[in-house]
Amino acid sequence: MHEQPVPRSEHNGEGFRYRVRYRPHRPEGEEGRTYTTVNVTNPDTSEWIVSNVPTFQPYRIIVDSVNNMGEAPILGWKIGYSGEGSK
Repeated sequence: MHEQPVPRSEHNGEGFRYRVRYRPHRPEGEEGRTYTTVNVTNPDTSEWIVSNVPTFQPYRIIVDSVNNMGEAPILGWKIGYSGEGSK
């Protein structure tokens, strides 16, 4: 999953970072509730690489921004596939 980073003019607070959460995506009713959570502290990054997962499996992914005062509203989630974008 590759998106554009938040412009510096919109960081609005100390400790700006991205919180990336992901979990395997399964048919409704079979999904686990546990997400793996990673804090990405480089605000200029536009991608995060997850290693050691099965190839081409669907994952539910949430990326939101957080600073020392709190978090931004979650605008939704996406489905991404392991190995997506790799060569």
